[in-house]
Amino acid sequence: MLEIELNKEQESVLSPYDNFVYALKVKETKRQYPHRLDIFMTFIGLQGSIEEKCAKLYELSKGEDNANLLQSYIIKFINFQKQRIESKEIAEGTLHNYIKAIKLFLSMNDIIINWKRIGKGMPDERHSSDDRIPTMAEIKKLIEHPDRRIKPIVFMMLSAGFRVGSWDHLKWKHIIPKFRNDVIVAAKIILRNTKIKNREYIFSNTSTNMYFIRRTI
Repeated sequence: MLEIELNKEQESVLSPYDNFVYALKVKETKRQYPHRLDIFMTFIGLQGSIEEKCAKLYELSKGEDNANLLQSYIIKFINFQKQRIESKEIAEGTLHNYIKAIKLFLSMNDIIINWKRIGKGMPDERHSSDDRIPTMAEIKKLIEHPDRRIKPIVFMMLSAGFRVGSWDHLKWKHIIPKFRNDVIVAAKIILRNTKIKNREYIFSNTSTNMYFIRRTI
């Protein structure tokens, strides 16, 4: 019978921080979630590296009394951030993003919290319906910027309505020119949907923006 010997690193149990990071799939969440969680841990007085703080937060949750203490810390953190919302320092969505990171850490480490109770005091998150399209005067102001790269960016985002994050994934292979009599008359652009994983959508653009892109990127 073949025996498989594991080294010490393989034998060790994943740390609370490792469990948390394991659940982060998207590049942006890998960058943002540890920072958001660290803001909460610093608020409640934990010190050290983020890995050490996560270990202390995990130990803090052990036992019924400690679980209640942790829940109180979360509520105090929410109340503090609500004051910042009232003073216009942060938006409601920022607080919700902090809580998402905390909730993920606790969930990945099997720490049970009464989120229904905590949710009662959470402010409603603003949605994109509160936004508006820019006015013609604002658009003209943007394209007057001396950096010539601004104009194609503004025109494409206005025409297609794609998010700022889509630019991070846009490559030349995603821009497919359409010819008519050997002249570029339009372009098909394949954009990454930054909200839904593995989802793309196609945008058709005129030759005007295609010209600006080729000249400026």
